[in-house]
Amino acid sequence: MKKRIIAFNWKMNPSDAKSASALFRFASKYAKQPIIVAPPFVYLPLVSGLKSKLHSKNIFLAAQDAFVGSSGAFTGAISPAMLSEFGVSYVIVGHSERRYVFGESDQLIHAKISGLQDFGITPILCVGERKKSSFEASWKIVKNQLDKDLKHAKKNNLIIAYEPVWSIGGNKPTDASHSVRMISKIKSFLHTAYSIRVPVLYGGSVNCKNIDKFLQYNEIDGYLVGSASLKKDQLSCLINKVI
Repeated sequence: MKKRIIAFNWKMNPSDAKSASALFRFASKYAKQPIIVAPPFVYLPLVSGLKSKLHSKNIFLAAQDAFVGSSGAFTGAISPAMLSEFGVSYVIVGHSERRYVFGESDQLIHAKISGLQDFGITPILCVGERKKSSFEASWKIVKNQLDKDLKHAKKNNLIIAYEPVWSIGGNKPTDASHSVRMISKIKSFLHTAYSIRVPVLYGGSVNCKNIDKFLQYNEIDGYLVGSASLKKDQLSCLINKVI
């Protein structure tokens, strides 16, 4: 069976430390193979401590964002150096909510990717079209993001996540054949343009009910999971099915 990556993005959840602890403990119980967990910044010390206490060797920590540089007058920002103190191995970069809610530019995303790679942390770069449209129109947007976000960045320490924005959060995953075609296109482009082969994940309303239609395609190297990360029944089911 193909080994796949599964990353759980908690976003701005849960609302209290007790719930975060319970969720991490539950994930640790089911993580018989490596998984990635991305809690909010404020819970990283908590889950990092739990990871050591529970000997959760199969859980790798991710942050949901990071800023550039190691220190400075950047109110509210978190540096790669700070994240490394808590054992963070991955950082989600360029998520649609960062692009469109917080207004992050491709220039800033590129700088974040370069800074993380220089520090030895693997970026999980999210790309995807905002509106549902033809494949050709969607690819034009995705290619533009890849060009701008990866130009002059290191290419070997990287994961890509294809997340069509219109499918996120509304329980409306894109058609599996569309996702596979886009992921294959991304892989082909990266190999042709940069001579690299990196994992490409799918994200967008992934849950236990619809995961089977994606699992049949070996082109998909894993999944970036959002809201289903917070539900114990979904969490255990997805871990068991994917890895």
